Amino acid sequence: MDNETTPTVYRLRPLGLIPLIALGLLSTLATGGGGGGDGGGPVTPVTNTPPQISNLQLSQDSVDFLAGGGTILIQAQLTYTDPEADVVNVRVEVSDGTSLTVPVPSLPGSSGTIVGAVSLSTSVSGTFQAEVWVVDQRGNESNRLTTTFTVLGGVRLTDLSLSTGSFDQIFQSSLNDYTATVRFLIASTSVTATTEDPGSTVTVNGASVASGEASEAVSLAQSINTITVVVTAQDGVTTETYTMVVTRQTVEQFAQQAYIKASNAEGFTQEPPYAYDSGDRFGGVIALSGNTLAVGATGEDSAATGIDGDQSDNSASFPGAVYVFTRDTVGMWSQQAYIKASNTDSRDGFGESIALDGDTLVVGASGEDSAATGIDGDQSDNSMPGAGAAYVFVRDEAGQWTQQAYIKGSGTASEDSFGEWVALSGDTVAVAAWKDASVYVFTKDANETWSQQAYIKPNAGNGFQFFPWARASVALDGDTLAVGSPGTVGDGPDFRSGAVYVYGRDESGQWGSQTEIRGPIENECSDDGCAFGNAVSLDGDTLVVGAPLAHSWLGGVYVFTRDGGGSWTQQTELRASNTLGGRYTICEIGVDDWGDVFGSSVSISGDRLAVGAEGELSGATGINGDQSDNSQPGAGAVYLFIRDGDGIWTQQAYVKASNTDGEQFFEGVAEGPCPPGDNFGSSIAIDGDILVVAAEREESAATGVGGDQSDNSAGDAGAVYVFR
Repeated sequence: MDNETTPTVYRLRPLGLIPLIALGLLSTLATGGGGGGDGGGPVTPVTNTPPQISNLQLSQDSVDFLAGGGTILIQAQLTYTDPEADVVNVRVEVSDGTSLTVPVPSLPGSSGTIVGAVSLSTSVSGTFQAEVWVVDQRGNESNRLTTTFTVLGGVRLTDLSLSTGSFDQIFQSSLNDYTATVRFLIASTSVTATTEDPGSTVTVNGASVASGEASEAVSLAQSINTITVVVTAQDGVTTETYTMVVTRQTVEQFAQQAYIKASNAEGFTQEPPYAYDSGDRFGGVIALSGNTLAVGATGEDSAATGIDGDQSDNSASFPGAVYVFTRDTVGMWSQQAYIKASNTDSRDGFGESIALDGDTLVVGASGEDSAATGIDGDQSDNSMPGAGAAYVFVRDEAGQWTQQAYIKGSGTASEDSFGEWVALSGDTVAVAAWKDASVYVFTKDANETWSQQAYIKPNAGNGFQFFPWARASVALDGDTLAVGSPGTVGDGPDFRSGAVYVYGRDESGQWGSQTEIRGPIENECSDDGCAFGNAVSLDGDTLVVGAPLAHSWLGGVYVFTRDGGGSWTQQTELRASNTLGGRYTICEIGVDDWGDVFGSSVSISGDRLAVGAEGELSGATGINGDQSDNSQPGAGAVYLFIRDGDGIWTQQAYVKASNTDGEQFFEGVAEGPCPPGDNFGSSIAIDGDILVVAAEREESAATGVGGDQSDNSAGDAGAVYVFR
């Protein structure tokens, strides 16, 4: 007799398209006598008679290997044809080509029971077919028997994260409990849970979410919040629970982090002849992106050009400047760059508007005088006074800023005030031209080249209606553009309620789908209208519009949301928590009227909304001070609102400067306006867990970060405050 062996072959084939990655044999095949199929004595082998198997069974129908391992025993009754074999080789073959050969003792007789214990080493779940047959040493195959078993999916995660903040613990699949702490301004978070088994399901606080995708925003109350993630296996029964305890800091922990001044701060003095409005106005506009802050100062007087020129030069009148600050890993702010136009000239107003997105900065200069059109035209031309321009700057990996483009509109004209307002989102810039009552849109291509994409005016009327008190305002987010038109006529021919126009860009780059959003009804406005659209801010499907003259100069803010069909509806109107009740007289000589003008500036980021009221009167300082104090007219305040998961907005903080100051009346002034206070809230920006507030008329002569706040020797020098 030759020395060939008889292999027993198990072939496991997945049903459908589910692949089986590997099989491993955990134990040898056990065999035992059992007589014939009828339980009788030994059977005489018959040469070349194929073997027979019967009674194929599995020890269990399913197993969850990913949740702890296990084996399935495949058992069959075998009538064997050659009991003289000393060794039986059993071969396990897998569809992906892997195989395992294990020798086991021969059968003691001509029949017996074969038992195989196999384990899956795979992260793929599903229902599999087991097909079993025997091939004897002469190549005779037995009959084939099949059965099925199920590999249940795992209930473990391979990753778990929050959209805001990080866990105190390093993620481990076997670790179920996590903690995290977020700042006060982080009022919501989303959870991303990735399952080990793609077939498992996930819920976050009971709401279904796909594996590896972010959940809907989970609202965070102040203090302790518990978020629960439940993973359910494919059997619909087996579950695993992960718990996250997220502590959101309270408003008592929210505080001013930095007091920032220009590196060359200047203002007017309190000595005759009182050169009002001659200060730098540092903080007239601000922009925030991550840990980078840009601050405009339209009254700055240096004739320097480009980056980091001579700041001490005061040979030009109001050409303007922009200052860039960055925050380091320990939260300290420092000035990174001092930026001037490439063609600095008096009264250009460089820095009147700014927009910042990552490493790109756009600056408007509505008083610039060149007659150039398009991109990078003749900057030295001054033949068209007040035409206006915009400048694009980019930052490299070393933190160095350079001017990338000089932008003019295609229809340059005198006094257009192109650059009155700018907005930036990715590689798209929108620029408002005040007198032309229009908005231009520019885009950057893959070669870093800018070109004009659109020239926009409302479908009806003569364009966007701006008027002297209410400036242009533009907001841009992705393919959505919102333009404030605070002078738009409302119910009557002379009544300016204001409006906002919203445009969408399609895949071909065409702007259209104009939606007009009208301001409040006439009886909610002052005689001057509402200035609805004086300030706009846009984030995703939420639009915020300020109407600072509504309710007799008390002001109001209106929040609109967009549905899946693209329709905008008003979600709520917000009012200040401490309205004075009407206009008040600014300065003891009773020259000008003023009011809280709540909504003079707005900034939204997710479910966080900051509203400025630069005319507010309280002498309080810091967070949640005495709102009833009306001793400092024009000091200004900022109100912080949070939206919960039900879409309800609530005021959560009342924010004041650390050196609150109101109107200043100088003895000897006979007529004319006088300084109306610091105007804290003249510009605001919120991003992530940082709130930045400007007070463009603040009077300290301090420079840099953390200077003397009590100094009041430089009128209208301006300052910026960072809260976190």
